[in-house]
Amino acid sequence: MEPVRNDTTTDRRTAVELAKRLLVDLIWRTAKIEVDGVTFPDTQEIFDGRAPEGMSVDDIVTVNNIKRAWRFLLDNIDYPVDWQYIREYNRIIGEGRVRDAGRLREYGVRMCGTGWVPETPAVESSQERVRGILEESEGEDTAMLLFGAVTRGQWFSDGNKRTAFDVVADNVFFAEKKAESGETKQGAGYDHSPDIQGDFEEIISPDELPF
Repeated sequence: MEPVRNDTTTDRRTAVELAKRLLVDLIWRTAKIEVDGVTFPDTQEIFDGRAPEGMSVDDIVTVNNIKRAWRFLLDNIDYPVDWQYIREYNRIIGEGRVRDAGRLREYGVRMCGTGWVPETPAVESSQERVRGILEESEGEDTAMLLFGAVTRGQWFSDGNKRTAFDVVADNVFFAEKKAESGETKQGAGYDHSPDIQGDFEEIISPDELPF
């Protein structure tokens, strides 16, 4: 007799495997925020470890870092989204491109096309903002509020939209499943292994998809 499977565990496994199936498309859609003219075939080439002809090194690093950020998400779906987690996303996204990736912005900026001038962020206020959102909202509301906090506040020197995109993806796909499954590793450190290839080998078959 086969053991009874928890519906939440099954749903999360399906969500993870669906994300793996769509991974190149997800990376491409995130990359378009930053890299003008990047195409899906370009993204596939970079995902496979090749450099597209005519693309700058900086743009290739940008796309590859987005790939690494998605890998980080999939490797750490049991880790709760918190302030340190958001900083780690930004560090990965900016590695090799931004000198202070993962560190709060320490200078003034303006939002192009608007009159909005974000305050220079402080660690304490940013931590409190994340904590308040997590305590007072759930599901998609949490995802949207976190996205707005990072992007409108321009917390980091670079990569705010890309960082926020991954945080939203983490919440929309996995956050409620973390809480319901009881598998959340409260207080445990997240995994950040340098290997890239192994985590995308198990791909769900089309017959197993929920639609």
